[in-house]
Amino acid sequence: MEPIVPGSILHQVSAPKATIGYKYVHIDRTTKQVQEAEPFDRTPDDNDKDDDGDDNDGLNEFYGRSWTHRTVKTFNPVDAFPQAYNRRPAPILHPDNEIPTFHIQAPQDDIDRLHGYYLQDIDIKANITYITSTDALHFADTKLKLSGRSTRLLTKLSYSINLPKKSSIDGYRKIKLRACGTDPSYIREKLAYDMLSAVGRPGARNNFIRLFINNRAVGLFLLVERYDDNWLQNEFGSGKTSYENGILYQGEGMQRDNRHAADLSFHGNDPTYYQSSAYSVTEKPKVATDNLDEDLISFTKFIDDQLKLDKRSVNSNTTVNAWNDQIDINGYFLNLAMDFLMGNFDNYVQNTNNYFLYKDPIKKRFIYINWDMDMVLGSGPVALRQLIKGDYHQYKGIDLRPLTKASLAVPQLRQVFESQLAIVVQQVFHPNISFPVIDSLVAFLQEDIQWDQSLPRMRQGINFVPFGPHNIDNWFHNNSTGNTVSLPLTIDFIVAADYLIRVNEDIPFQRAIEGPIHHSSLYPLKLWFSKKTNNVLSFISSSSSLFS
Repeated sequence: MEPIVPGSILHQVSAPKATIGYKYVHIDRTTKQVQEAEPFDRTPDDNDKDDDGDDNDGLNEFYGRSWTHRTVKTFNPVDAFPQAYNRRPAPILHPDNEIPTFHIQAPQDDIDRLHGYYLQDIDIKANITYITSTDALHFADTKLKLSGRSTRLLTKLSYSINLPKKSSIDGYRKIKLRACGTDPSYIREKLAYDMLSAVGRPGARNNFIRLFINNRAVGLFLLVERYDDNWLQNEFGSGKTSYENGILYQGEGMQRDNRHAADLSFHGNDPTYYQSSAYSVTEKPKVATDNLDEDLISFTKFIDDQLKLDKRSVNSNTTVNAWNDQIDINGYFLNLAMDFLMGNFDNYVQNTNNYFLYKDPIKKRFIYINWDMDMVLGSGPVALRQLIKGDYHQYKGIDLRPLTKASLAVPQLRQVFESQLAIVVQQVFHPNISFPVIDSLVAFLQEDIQWDQSLPRMRQGINFVPFGPHNIDNWFHNNSTGNTVSLPLTIDFIVAADYLIRVNEDIPFQRAIEGPIHHSSLYPLKLWFSKKTNNVLSFISSSSSLFS
């Protein structure tokens, strides 16, 4: 077999149709001796049909994997919650039932500089080949950088890819490759986004990919869409170029330079405060405006007015209508319900962090969008025993953050939230629903996770302990990770110490799913689903008058 283009990891050859079992082998071209071979035989039908029986003649197969297509379950859409987006299909970027491959090629000196100075904000140019079972797409002059803040201290690093202008995969130019470096189950973030999609919420679609850099196997990653103007066009405008997006704000935790937290509290009409805060404008609206802070200030003022409102003196229907004019409040409550069920401590409620507000240009109201859910479902340096409780009143931040405090103070709106919570826990989160999805993902990924765990990492050393020849340069010229110092409300420094220990341990994949795990910073994944479900259902049962 020969590379399809020089330097490619994808090889091809014309060969007779297989009539007996076959396998791929590495052969020394000089001695003709087999150096390595697949430990299994492929049947003649392997490259002709997938496991659904569909014809797939001439698939791109991956060496060492016993399957190319394998059906994997996901969460069914919940009929009670219509979709809050007009999403463009992306069958190439997110192909069903397979794991595509990214091959990144760049000068090795640039690759070494990127990983050696991992705390610095460095862009390099790279050529990328994206390989699915049926496609091989090539992109030159692609921008590659490391992504994340605290995750740069992991030995398995995450990456950000910007394809060249006028290039895309299914209309997407900007994507992230998430290392799943703190999650020995690998699937928490995927489950989080997929559950949000099942309840009709907009958010990043995702799928697993294999990554190679300069012919070196790097590992298994979660490909996640990044939020930008292309994403807005694809998520809300079905990919149509005529779609004119509204403004997109991002809220982040309080910053080291004393920037104010993005907690949606009102601080007057002077934009100076907001411009020096942890809010940022991720995308400007297509229809130009003189004041980019105007919509945000107006929204925080509305929330503040609601907090000061004497509920006894106003018509409740008028109040509900006012909320619906400002924000898709039912949609926000679904995000809130999912955050509560997942124990999402690095979000708006717990940390005024990792959320977006999008001003819908058609309905002229905000849509709340979740982001960055790598530490959910029982993983993180926080008091997980508090997050797994079933009474949402005890979820820290619910009665503190202006948006939740003001909206849940309205009896009709609180009833909407409680009704939605009851539906979500029964139709999405319950083990009867979630466990088959988890089991299917486990079967889908287990060969690739075994492969991933066998690979050396691109950064030497220990997770969260900087090590290497560029320590001084990294720390004194750190322009990428030294910003966020906000701490979630449930931070627990004893658990945080355990977290630092266990992310440097090799926790077997199956134990990460089923247990046992003897760490206060990590629940076995299934235990989180079952225990949280039981706790919430017990609370609902004891508060039946509230949830009726």
